[in-house]
Amino acid sequence: MKDKILKDLNKEQKAAVVKINSPVRILAGAGSGKTKVLTRKIAYLIEVAKINPKKIIAVTFTNKAANEMKSRVEALIGDKANNMIVSTFHSLCYKFLREEISEIDNFSNNFAIIDSIDQDNILKEIYKKYEISKTLLPYNQMKDFISYIKNKFISIGKLEEEMVNLDDENQMLKINIFKDYQKALIDSKSLDFNDLLIYTKKILTENTKIRDKWRKRFEYFLIDEFQDTSKIQYEIIDLLAQNENITIVGDPDQTIYSWRGADISFINNFDKLYKKVLTITLSQNYRSTKNILKAANNLIMHNSNRIPKNLITENEEGSKVEYYEGANPEKEASWVTLQINKLKKEKNQLKDIAILYRSNFYSKPIEDALVKESIQYKIINGQKFYERSEIKDVLAFLRCIYEPTDISLKRIINVPPRKLGENTVEKLIQFANEKNMNLWNSWLKYINVINISHDKKQNLFKFIEILRKYNSLINRKEPLHQVLEKLLDEIGYLKMLEQSEDLNLNRLENVKELLKSIKNWESQNPEKYIREYLDFISLESLNIEDSTNINYVSLMTIHAAKGLEFKNVFVIGLNEGVFPSQKVLKQDDENGESFFLEEERRLAYVAFTRAKEKLFLSSSKEYFLDYKNGINSPSRFIKEADIKISDIYKTEEILLDSRMHKNTRHFEPGDKIMHINFGVGVVLDINGDSVIIEFKNKEIGIKQLLKNHKSIEKVN
Repeated sequence: MKDKILKDLNKEQKAAVVKINSPVRILAGAGSGKTKVLTRKIAYLIEVAKINPKKIIAVTFTNKAANEMKSRVEALIGDKANNMIVSTFHSLCYKFLREEISEIDNFSNNFAIIDSIDQDNILKEIYKKYEISKTLLPYNQMKDFISYIKNKFISIGKLEEEMVNLDDENQMLKINIFKDYQKALIDSKSLDFNDLLIYTKKILTENTKIRDKWRKRFEYFLIDEFQDTSKIQYEIIDLLAQNENITIVGDPDQTIYSWRGADISFINNFDKLYKKVLTITLSQNYRSTKNILKAANNLIMHNSNRIPKNLITENEEGSKVEYYEGANPEKEASWVTLQINKLKKEKNQLKDIAILYRSNFYSKPIEDALVKESIQYKIINGQKFYERSEIKDVLAFLRCIYEPTDISLKRIINVPPRKLGENTVEKLIQFANEKNMNLWNSWLKYINVINISHDKKQNLFKFIEILRKYNSLINRKEPLHQVLEKLLDEIGYLKMLEQSEDLNLNRLENVKELLKSIKNWESQNPEKYIREYLDFISLESLNIEDSTNINYVSLMTIHAAKGLEFKNVFVIGLNEGVFPSQKVLKQDDENGESFFLEEERRLAYVAFTRAKEKLFLSSSKEYFLDYKNGINSPSRFIKEADIKISDIYKTEEILLDSRMHKNTRHFEPGDKIMHINFGVGVVLDINGDSVIIEFKNKEIGIKQLLKNHKSIEKVN
């Protein structure tokens, strides 16, 4: 059995497996087989060292990782693995509190656990009380605030004192919501995920009898993804693992979750926290080519707060990392689709291709380009551009200054908050129904007699006047993007988004990108205006991938890509101010340090090391976040990775220009076409260089395709 367990391990992996009676730190580089080492070590402890499986606990961060780890151990040693615990941090604390929470006053063992959806439902009720919209304060942002307060053990009194000094109305609102949220938990005898950690630490710290009982229960600890450990998670493990038989596995170069509380210092300083630590570095990468690893190593060496480590591989040299700098985001996206079509000709499947970006707002140009090329794609752990709440809000404003509908009005009547909450809206709807009118006409005719308070009536009147003002501007055919931006500014929507922004919400940037795209549409369609634009947007939003198709290009943020791998990876938007983001650069400037920049660099390192065979990088000369500004420089990460623009793109520029400006075939509504995959269809409408087609196959439905796309032909 020993030979089976140690079989096919390299020298460093084997050393990490067999060292059992001391603290061990395994620095596992990307693609170096860390899960393999962890599972083999568990098997070694049980089969070779004859440790009772019940004395072993392995802790990781997701249920998926825990299940995979346990199944691998079972494959090695069979049913013996059933007696050990493979758990997430939260599951471990849940088991602990089911036994011990009665030690805390007013708590019993029959508590309930609320998940993220339950939290949203609690917040929804609280938001009604304060008559605020989740657009003003998204649930996820409020939940992050709750987590921050709880995990930092900040008292409400201290928070209120600080907020009074700052005179920050928005923060005071958050505190009031937090207090109501906590009351809702207590009233329902419930705990959230933060409470699982907090109360576990509290009991282990204060009750020596219980602490000793649990220390005796487990003798061997194995902690996966240790670079993502927060202070409270580390403290819980430290309270339990007193015999120092603890093995940690992680990669400091992949610490990208500081905003969730991950603290890189715990893995970097592990040799100072525990005595006689054996550190083993797994630097052999089994995933990527030499050229990809060379770029990744060149990049990450620019971080000063790290333990030196260079990834090596016995894999082939592979293709050079390719970098393209487009004149604008649209040209950058067109280059990406050009490369994808080349990969398809080389027999690569779409499921082997991923497009990664720093923030969700950067997905729009690439989504548009993929649609035009009829390349199937799916956004992983995110929403398509036109499905995002802030984009729906802005388009609702646009529709309301053109031709208000009940759906659009109800969406933005209290955005930003103007004390026209759900109860008021219900009264307005009921009144309109009684008059057999839509909302807008009922307001125009009967606003003085609607049964709502004077203050609410005044707020509604101001809202109506603003919409009418901007309706007059579009009737004069003022530039649409300027009219919309002025409206959003006057009504306070842009300010609301700006105040709610943090490092991981990009709602303001999404709106700026929409405004920029409207400006581009206007320049390409000088004879068309708001009605045609709204029709265009409606058709764009119909381009949703076939959910039954598993062969698609994956689009996602780099955070969502951690732990995944693809044969071919595109990392787009590599511009200063985009990646690294301008928020990060601003924070470091204000604090006089490079903490956030180093995390951005680690994020780029994670992106590079997702690629197995080919890595493509791209940027745009046109500044992406603000359509008013001009040229923007490539990300510093390009130079740091020692990557240069290839000469081949001199010829590809000509090809890209021809693709973007070529003469298109002529189609008219009613024309019959044949698509190589979708079959027969009929042209419904023409949209610039694209054609809207309804296919006879009802499962295909309506598609928007490029007129010159090789897959379609006009037939008689």
